[in-house]
Amino acid sequence: MINQEKLNEIGNKLMNEMPEVEGIIFADNEGNILAGQTITEMDHDKIVKTALEVLKDSISLSDAIDKGKLEVIYTCYERGYVVTVYSDKIILIALLGKDAASSLGLIVTAMKNTIKNILNNL
Repeated sequence: MINQEKLNEIGNKLMNEMPEVEGIIFADNEGNILAGQTITEMDHDKIVKTALEVLKDSISLSDAIDKGKLEVIYTCYERGYVVTVYSDKIILIALLGKDAASSLGLIVTAMKNTIKNILNNL
């Protein structure tokens, strides 16, 4: 079982180390929120449910183009980004400000390492 308090600590650490990160949400593959925090009031349930729909479509696209297993989804918006890192057990969603453009690679690497560390400690 994944400890919510520990996930909140991990989320705080990511947000403190990378000021471009405006929110972190951990969820399972069923859409249940395990932990989450954003710098402004947001509907975490809606974010996760929508991210899961994008995830399902992206998995279908991955199958159609034969590029292997889906790992990361980047979406770019007028005022920022959403990055979703996917694993078989946990999903990590990061909400990023527009200033994150030059740091996307580092942020994704940190997110992927975070997921690996969580899965290794289950």
